[in-house]
Amino acid sequence: MDWLMLFARHPVIPSLWHDQEIEKLPPQAAVVLISRASLFDLSALVARLKHLERRVLVQVDLLEGYGKDKTVVEYLARGLKVDGIITPNTGLIEAARREKILAVQRMFLHDSAALEKGLRVVKGSRADFLELLPGPLVPEVLPLVHQEVSLPVMAAGFIRTVPQARAILAAGAVAVDTSCQALWWLTPEDLNLRGGQDERQFPSYEGIRENAANTKSKKKFDPNGTGIRRQEK
Repeated sequence: MDWLMLFARHPVIPSLWHDQEIEKLPPQAAVVLISRASLFDLSALVARLKHLERRVLVQVDLLEGYGKDKTVVEYLARGLKVDGIITPNTGLIEAARREKILAVQRMFLHDSAALEKGLRVVKGSRADFLELLPGPLVPEVLPLVHQEVSLPVMAAGFIRTVPQARAILAAGAVAVDTSCQALWWLTPEDLNLRGGQDERQFPSYEGIRENAANTKSKKKFDPNGTGIRRQEK
């Protein structure tokens, strides 16, 4: 099953900060994010998740005792057989692509300048997905992002309530990752997503790219957050 279909059926990604939290995972959690782990416990944690038949993503930049270069990505992909990584580091994104694992580029929405700079970075990246933080800002920012880049978007950070998760997914994000255990049990039906598990639809990669290309030729991103202003001829 490809990633977009998987997220359509399982849009909430549990984010693990402690290895004991694995005991709290609901059976429907098909994808799990390891947000923090040490050199000593990562291998065992990944092995347990694989035994449970979960796809495993790793937040590379918060691993304790590991370097932050392509070697750690190679180890995660070849040694531990993880399914993907999340990182703001474009170099690590490139390494993940070479290893043929999912590459999710993280972008922080500190302010409009950070959004503008982040979009420039993402345009030069080969990421498979874009992750935006903090999550509650995503419904407002996502239309601007989708007019500039052609990637499916995930959301994370400060997603603590069902209404927040619903708003983010209704705005067009494909998934949310959260450490809030109460949200881990949510299904597409709980989130009021159209059609439930089997019929929830997202734009295809090709459709998103085509829309971005058409828009980019006519409009210019407004870093002040007032919307999209037309380029002068």
